[in-house]
Formats: sequence, structure tokens, C-alpha cells
Amino acid sequence: RGGDRGSRGRGGDNASEAQTHSEGKFVADGLQEGVYQIIIEAPNYARYQSQEIEVRHSTPAPDLTIALDPGIYVAGVVLDDRGEPIANAEVEMRTSTLEDGTQAGGNNSGGRTGDNRGRGFDFARMAQSWMRGRNGANLQLDARTDEDGLFVFTHVPPGVFQLTAKATGFTDKRGEPFQLDNNKSDFELLLQPLGSIVGTVTGFRAEELGQVSVGAVMLPENGGMPNMFGGRGGRGGSNSFKTGKVEADGSYRLEGLAMGNYVVRSWIGSTRQLMQQLGPDFITGNLVADVNVRGGKDAEWNMTLTRPLVGIVQGTVLHNGNNATGFSIELRKKETETTTNESGGRGWGGLSRMFGRNKNATVSASGEFSIKDVAAGLYELRISASRRGGVLLKEPLQVFGDDVLVRTYSLQTGSLKGTMTAEAGVDIKTIGGRVSVVPNQVVAPTENLGTWLRENGAFDARIRDGAFSFENVPGGSYLLVMQARNRAVTTQPVVVVGEEVVTVPVGAVVATPAANGNAPRGPGGGGQGGRRGGGGNRGGGNRRGR
Repeated sequence: RGGDRGSRGRGGDNASEAQTHSEGKFVADGLQEGVYQIIIEAPNYARYQSQEIEVRHSTPAPDLTIALDPGIYVAGVVLDDRGEPIANAEVEMRTSTLEDGTQAGGNNSGGRTGDNRGRGFDFARMAQSWMRGRNGANLQLDARTDEDGLFVFTHVPPGVFQLTAKATGFTDKRGEPFQLDNNKSDFELLLQPLGSIVGTVTGFRAEELGQVSVGAVMLPENGGMPNMFGGRGGRGGSNSFKTGKVEADGSYRLEGLAMGNYVVRSWIGSTRQLMQQLGPDFITGNLVADVNVRGGKDAEWNMTLTRPLVGIVQGTVLHNGNNATGFSIELRKKETETTTNESGGRGWGGLSRMFGRNKNATVSASGEFSIKDVAAGLYELRISASRRGGVLLKEPLQVFGDDVLVRTYSLQTGSLKGTMTAEAGVDIKTIGGRVSVVPNQVVAPTENLGTWLRENGAFDARIRDGAFSFENVPGGSYLLVMQARNRAVTTQPVVVVGEEVVTVPVGAVVATPAANGNAPRGPGGGGQGGRRGGGGNRGGGNRRGR
């Protein structure tokens, strides 16, 4: 089993070579114990695939009598929207299920559900197709239409199938699944011609010509996010997103577009920068179509160049009077509104990563940093001693397009080192866990401690050999929270001014540790290496193997 997973008898690594046998007799010997299937292909007969056959050393060899079936005749015609035949169209006949008819969503669903077109892949349908292939039940037959648009499949075994037609300059057409038990010759597949958008672009300088791009994005019929990477459309990359270049006279032409409503833009820079601006409006449904594309026709749209609104954030960072070499700078986009996607999942706060990802930079040896191509908007700048360290400074920033925002920061931090004490007879070096220092707090909660630590900007360190160390902590008052493994949580107020040293007693042994504490974090400990509120174990869990 597993030897034949393809169509038309194409075998995998475990399939034996195809052989001919006189008088229709065959013997397969020298087989290892296991489960097998027999595949037979013969001229003028339907492809045969047996049920699973178990071969065991201790049982007699199966003696089979196989009757081949001449199969079923399938034929039809491929036409355009005017009823004219389309020659040389590709027609595919593939194994399917009757349930696919309700999932395919009609024409050109591209593997996506009809009710959720453009919103995501239909994973249930993909799983069904994968299982059919794994069970050796997939069959794919290919044909081309003649000058009269006719196609023919012969010697097809009974089953449930689905026809798909493709032709250059037309949208793909996927028919409904059908049960095939007898000859059928009345199939009619209608393909819609692709359209084009033509026009002119103004507002760019002659020296910018090679950098000017133009693009069209189809708006989904039922709202939601556009399908940027496939789905509706025909041959030659006719997806929902089409880009092209502008000629010297400002003219452009975008071909191979499926019928629908499109937003059209021209810009200089990367496509990602453009989508950072359009993304929020796509999600909220505020974008209005610029042009409607009809099959076989040119839709005209003239426009002015859109220059992406991006700026630069740069500056210097000093740490205790020296260049803050290696410190991490992060820009986090602050959202002004929250939306919920149509499936009830994550809102714009999650989807924004697709369009406006957080920006990062590292302070150089000269104490300088620079973050380019920052989409205009409101951000929070964060400075940390390392990518995984605690945040030493936060500041809101408003970034404007075509502008350079220069900032200078001077950070003053101290350090905190500590040792632990325990009851007599306990080797303190055998105790593990973590220590957190929480700014401007005096009491720790007895429940949901991990969440409280994250929400209050705690700095974290791991306990190693009975000691812990925080290398970079802003001056101020803190509550030290010790979570030693299998011991009660203890707290102690501390004040950090310079290089502080403290001694902390561990808590009493507990039979059942709290669910949110008393467990060491993932790697990255020592100093402030662990991730806040969970270290290497996101959310405070205990992910293994990291």
C-alpha cells in the first residue's frame, strides 16, 4: 500500500514496474509481508485498482480472478460567453465527492468555500482530497478540446468526478461533482473571458519611471480581505491582485483580470508599503471600487501616483553615560480602533501584522540607530538591553510621511544581585525557579500571578546555583517576587539606585505548587534574559523541547 498515489497508474517508490502477461495471467512473488493493491491498465479498458490485499508468510498466496471493464464514455464541449467553441482548452476530470458540490462555491472557488470566498482555505475539503489520495482513490484524467470545443474521456471507471476547464484568456470553470455510472456526453462548460484595465498615471518625475508600479486588487463580493495569492481568476496569474509597470508616456495596461470590482493604485516603493495603507481599509470595508472589469473588455482608469506615506525614525541612545551598543529598539504600531473579522476571530490588532509589522533596530557602536520605511501612524518606541530583555523605556511617537523623526535618549540603570537562604540541611544550589522585580508595586496577588507580572512590566531572572542577577534595571522602588520550584511564593521590597545586593529567604516547601508559578522559565534567563511573563514558555506554560 502506498505504491500508487497518483493518477493514470503513476506509481510511487513502492510500485513495481508495469508488465505485460500472456493469457492475462500474472504472478507476483518475492513480496515482503504487508498490504498491497493491484493496479491494471490495459488498452480499451478502464483502469483497475483492487481492494487491499494482505500478504502473509504463513498463509497461501491469494488467487485472484479480475474482470476488466471497458469503462464509461464522457464527452462535452467548452464554450465562451457568446456560445462560441474554445479550441485547445485544457479539461481535467478528477475524482471528487458529492459533498464538494456544496463546498466548491460554484465557479472558480480555487479550493475555497463559497460562503467564505476570499477569506481562507477550506481545510476540510483539502483533508478529504488528501485522504482520497492516501487511500489510493484519486484519479485524474486530462484532455484538450478540438477545433469545435469538444473533449472526450474514454474508459473511465464508475465513481464521482468533477470537471475543470482552463483556457488562455478565460477564467477557470469548475463544474459540479457528478455520479458517473453510464455514458455521458452532454457536459457544457462555459468560460468567461478575462478583462483588462487600461489608463494613464500622472504625478511622477521622468527619473522615477522605472520605479513606478501600478496594481489592481479585486474587492471580495461578500466583503472581507481580498485573496492576494490565488483564487478567482484564470490563466497566467489572473489572481485577485495584478501589478504592472508604467510606460514612458504614463500609460499602463493590466490584463488577465477576472470580472469584478477593483481598487487601482499607482505607487513608488514596495507593494508592502502600499498594503500597509490599504490594509486597514480592506478590513473595515471602507475601500470603494475604482473600476468594474467585464469579460473581454477594457476598463479605463486614469489616476495620480500614490506616494506611500513612510518616514524615518533615528537617533542616539546613551546608557549610563556610554553608547548603548547592542541595545534593542522596537517600534510597535498602536491601533486606534479594533475590528472583528467575519469569522469572529482576531481583529485588526492581529491582522495588522500582515500590513504594518513592528519595526526593530539595534544600537550601533556609535550609539546610533535608524529605522527606515516606517508607515505613517502612531507608535510606541521601546528600548531594551536586548531583544529578550525587559523594557527600559517606552515613549509614544507620531510618524509622518516623508519626514525624519530624530530622538535622543539617555538611560540610567543599576543592577541587582541576590543570594537565597533556606532552612537548615537544604543545599541552596539545588533550588531552581525564577525571580521577578516589579516596578512601583508593594503587594503581589495570590492568584493569576503570571498575568499580573506581565501587565506590570516585571523584569525576570532565573535562579542559578542559589543566586540571581539583574544587570540593567532602571532606578526606583520594586517588589521582588521569588518563585522557587515547589516552594511558596515570597516577596520583598527593594530599591535600586546603583549596584544593589540583597539576600532573600525562599518560601516553605509546598506539596502542590501553584499552577502559575514555581516553575523555571525557558532559556534566556540570567540578567533579564527570560521573556517577560513567561520567559521562553509563552504565556507561562511549560513548552518542552525548547
